[in-house]
Amino acid sequence: MFKKDESPMIFAGLWNDWADHVTGEIVNTFSIVTTTANPLIAKIHNNPKLEGPRMPVILEEEYASQWLKAINSDSDRQYVSSLLQPFNADKMDAYTVGALRGKNATGNVPESISKVIYPELDFNQPSLF
Repeated sequence: MFKKDESPMIFAGLWNDWADHVTGEIVNTFSIVTTTANPLIAKIHNNPKLEGPRMPVILEEEYASQWLKAINSDSDRQYVSSLLQPFNADKMDAYTVGALRGKNATGNVPESISKVIYPELDFNQPSLF
């Protein structure tokens, strides 16, 4: 998935550090915040173990700095909560890429994001089921 205007995606995330009680080492952790998938991503990310399709919260650039501000009030909390929306599917596109794992994987190289057509995944053909 990518933004049609090819600008970088800004994912909403949560960060925390904590001390490992056994080693005393400071561990940095983060999570990508997710929300209900938009129609484009719902076709792709449809894990049957979840209640419904999910996608990362993608922030418009003008909201990124707001996401990073400290929450000091209920109105701050409500504002940040309002950002937890599916990104507009009309501003996105997606295509399949080559294998990312296994013996035929391209590895971590620029070619790994090249478009690959898989005939068995032709979404324009009617389903057999």
